[in-house]
Amino acid sequence: MKKLSLNASAFQKGEVLTRSQLKQVLGGNGSEEDGSGDGTCTVTTKCYKKTYNTVTGKWDEVENGSVTCTSPVGVCSRSETSVSCDGESVSC
Repeated sequence: MKKLSLNASAFQKGEVLTRSQLKQVLGGNGSEEDGSGDGTCTVTTKCYKKTYNTVTGKWDEVENGSVTCTSPVGVCSRSETSVSCDGESVSC
């Protein structure tokens, strides 16, 4: 595997992002699951509904939209059926 050199001299001055700017690009702490309050974050979870399949005789889960929220301060989390940003929850 080739070794990469990531020192500042390898980049032009206009291409280098500050730590704060990089956090904005990655969405807070870089995680979709959970923001720590140090930048913005957006979380999304898919919603599903159960439909009865008459061919198989079983219940199927079918995608039925999604819910999303965005936090300007980076406090986000999600579960299988809801998302939460800054303490405000949105459910499927």
